[in-house]
Amino acid sequence: MIQKINMNSTEFKPNGDLVLVKVQQKRKDDEKTSAFGIVIEQAKLKSVNDRPSYGCVIAVGSKVTDIEAGDWVVFPNTDGQDVHFNDTEENYLTDDLAQYIILRQVSILGKKI
Repeated sequence: MIQKINMNSTEFKPNGDLVLVKVQQKRKDDEKTSAFGIVIEQAKLKSVNDRPSYGCVIAVGSKVTDIEAGDWVVFPNTDGQDVHFNDTEENYLTDDLAQYIILRQVSILGKKI
């Protein structure tokens, strides 16, 4: 279930050990180009197994260590709370995939170095 938060993502500060992540919106295999140069975008996948598990940290709580805004992180696709903010892209508002996820720091498996 996606929680709608009535503020912009830039106005949100996570508490304690929480991290706000903007998820990777497309995977490489989501778009293909035909022989004629037409870009074909596949429909968004709707099962929990297709939920994003990679994204960019937007904000961190005061108890978060080793992770900061701007880090690219990996997390299990079953963890966290899916959220939509007022500034969520209109074409991304669906009932099944969120643009942002709030995670506990312990859910983060690692980050890009």
